[in-house]
Amino acid sequence: MRPYPPSVRSVVALLLGVVAAGCAAVPAPPEALPPPHVFQPGDFRRVAGTWEGPAQYGPATDGADPHDHTVTLIVRENGTFRFIYDNPPHTGLERFRRAGHEGKLQIRDGQLFYDFVYEEGVATLHEGSGGRVLRLQGKGKGGHTDGAISTIPLRPVR
Repeated sequence: MRPYPPSVRSVVALLLGVVAAGCAAVPAPPEALPPPHVFQPGDFRRVAGTWEGPAQYGPATDGADPHDHTVTLIVRENGTFRFIYDNPPHTGLERFRRAGHEGKLQIRDGQLFYDFVYEEGVATLHEGSGGRVLRLQGKGKGGHTDGAISTIPLRPVR
């Protein structure tokens, strides 16, 4: 059996490299979460405490690029909270680094809603063997996040 010419081997090696790189670049599927908690009046204490996690924002209506950063959410037992952005350097958002905003939670029809000056949405609490996750899904309503869709899975800070 004759070996393939060097040009064919080079093309095959290149294709295998492209396929391997493409597979490595495929994002992991979202974490499978248990069903969300159904909130009752006065359930704010179930989410009281400090939560932290990565925020992913889609493009805003002003054309600003999608961006990611870390969020810290400090929830009080009365349903008020402080939402703190931790923007990485060199994103154009450095002036918002560790910027915090006060907000309010509301419980309606078993769902937990959040609202503060730059964003509003629904928070779902998932509890299971994998721990606790407070997942925020919202939409920006002003400033650099206006119209941007966000997904923020938060975990309790120990």
